[in-house]
Amino acid sequence: MREESPRSLASCYREIDGVFSALRDLYRQEYECFRGAGEMHARLRFSRIEEIFERGLHEFLEEFVTRNHALGRQISADFMLRV
Repeated sequence: MREESPRSLASCYREIDGVFSALRDLYRQEYECFRGAGEMHARLRFSRIEEIFERGLHEFLEEFVTRNHALGRQISADFMLRV
């Protein structure tokens, strides 16, 4: 959860958000995956570990994996060529 830890979820999503910000500037266009990544980054930044443990770590991670997978599908839809 700590952005200063290079392999944390929050740190990884900070990097993803930064890359998408550069793509937004380059293409001058908004893509749905940009919004999804920003939302995930915000959730990780502003979640409190106490709240996560209260709700359940397993549930938090399960939801994270599901959302992460959905983001991957959205990136494919936004950027990959369809044949």
